[in-house]
Amino acid sequence: MEDNRIEIRCVGCGKLLGRVPGDTNTTIEIKCAKCKTIHTYKIGNEDRQGGLK
Repeated sequence: MEDNRIEIRCVGCGKLLGRVPGDTNTTIEIKCAKCKTIHTYKIGNEDRQGGLK
């Protein structure tokens, strides 16, 4: 079985923050527990799905 998941890593320290299914199309904001920074991640391809809603 293929594991079609996207890893979300901290931009500052590289810590793995989570994994989401590959077909997910969303924007998520996560705070890293290690370096305490907050980043916003756009996940998925907006053009293919018609944009975020």
